[in-house]
Amino acid sequence: MQIDIQIDALTPCLVERETEKIVDTTIERIRPLKKDYSGWNFDWSVPLRNNYEIYALKIMGTPQIQGLIALKIVPANAAVHIDIIETAPHNYGRTGKYIGVGGHLFAFACKLAQDNGYDYVYFDAKTNLIEYYKKALGAVQIGRSQRMIIEGKSFDGLLNKYYGGNQHE
Repeated sequence: MQIDIQIDALTPCLVERETEKIVDTTIERIRPLKKDYSGWNFDWSVPLRNNYEIYALKIMGTPQIQGLIALKIVPANAAVHIDIIETAPHNYGRTGKYIGVGGHLFAFACKLAQDNGYDYVYFDAKTNLIEYYKKALGAVQIGRSQRMIIEGKSFDGLLNKYYGGNQHE
């Protein structure tokens, strides 16, 4: 898959757009079924069939999903591979309920990599978003491919932004 998510802001956690209040979150592993995700852009059962784990970002104490990420620990590459990231439909665009979903999910991937002793994550970006991910996340393009990695200062920056000081999952 190719990553196609806009990073509306890199925030310390999620921010409720209307009130600008930072909300506590949790990330949990789930096993989604296609029928559970009408209105979403991706069929989230596909990455499951390809041995990716799916994690849901939620507001602490609520069942509503704010975003999803499919990823896999790849020991042969000493990294985490991100297959898909998607913001929940109610968070799309400039009128979405919460700001920071995309950045939070990329930071979670970095945290999972770090917890497994790795220092980068990688993904394949849509061609028209390569420059965007360079600016928004500090991702680095591998040659002329669509493969991108988040490492070094960018990797550490996401970890510090989302997991430093007051830790929000």
